[in-house]
Amino acid sequence: MEYSLSKKCAAIALHYGETPQLKMMIEESAELTQSICKMFRSVKGSDGKLPVEVRNHYIEELADVLIMAEQLMILLDARESTYLYNTMRFKLRRQLDRIEKEAIANGE
Repeated sequence: MEYSLSKKCAAIALHYGETPQLKMMIEESAELTQSICKMFRSVKGSDGKLPVEVRNHYIEELADVLIMAEQLMILLDARESTYLYNTMRFKLRRQLDRIEKEAIANGE
């Protein structure tokens, strides 16, 4: 996240504290889930794309979740956490391994 955005997230996170921001993450995550459901229900246009308002609503909710994730990383002192980044690397590698196994099973 760009520095000025991260600095703003830190100010907000430190103002409200961990418990309120954890609750807010639940709310924002639920709103993102709802926007994803709406995307699945939406009819794509003749160009194969979602209506702009549906796409934009999804992006707005995604932004809220990313902001909250940044705040929680700050509050949990995880931004520089080796454990966090090692866990992310492990999970990404595991999924890439699954994709590779799928490709082999499908004869690709």
